[in-house]
Amino acid sequence: MTSQRLVLGPLLRYVDEDSATIWIETDEPREATIRVSGGGSWSAPTFSVHGHHYALVELTGLVRGSTYEYEVDLDKITWVVVDEEHVQEYRKPANVLERPGGKLAEMLLAGELAAAIGVGKIDSPDVKPLIPDAAAAEAAWYRKTDIYPINHTVVVKDTLLDAEPSLAPRLFAGFEAAKAQFLKQLKEGSELPDDAAVLAKRRSIVGDDPLPNGLARNRKALEAIIRFAHEQKILPLAIKPEEMFAVGTLNLE
Repeated sequence: MTSQRLVLGPLLRYVDEDSATIWIETDEPREATIRVSGGGSWSAPTFSVHGHHYALVELTGLVRGSTYEYEVDLDKITWVVVDEEHVQEYRKPANVLERPGGKLAEMLLAGELAAAIGVGKIDSPDVKPLIPDAAAAEAAWYRKTDIYPINHTVVVKDTLLDAEPSLAPRLFAGFEAAKAQFLKQLKEGSELPDDAAVLAKRRSIVGDDPLPNGLARNRKALEAIIRFAHEQKILPLAIKPEEMFAVGTLNLE
């Protein structure tokens, strides 16, 4: 992401028993808005000092001893993508810049980007993870929300599903059979490759099955994906999870 709109922050500036102050710097005079979990929203106009534009947003009426997650309006962030679009008909949101063939790690080191996702480890004292202990954070997120993120999906053309209605259930059954073999290896304590060992460790957080299949077991994650995608204007409208899957698979687990 670039810092064309949000230059610095958000930073927690001050906290007392029932309020907090968030500091940000923007690229030009704006109305800064901070939203927190639970629906609270506070705004403040920026003020200018030597050509820089700052805002101190005071969040009031907070509950003592509580923890809040807060976010910055995503419209104030410009995203940069370097990969070719998988679906050529797709139209990206207005706050997305395309840099085909660009190297995000190099752009980050050069100061062109304020932050980057999925660039791997960068050997530089100027680049640090946003979340120092990501594993602990993702475990805490799961325990709090019961949302187990989905990373990939299997997509089949509607024309194929219409021509062969049993195709989707048979694909589902194939993945379930393969997973059964994997779970058997876990139970027997077989030696595992590194990626499988990561899944094995995850059982201490999510339970015995680290690869849940089916709409019912993944509904919370799917609803979160749809909500976030809609908020970020990746989806033009919110849809129901059932609309994403073949009819013959909706009740499979």
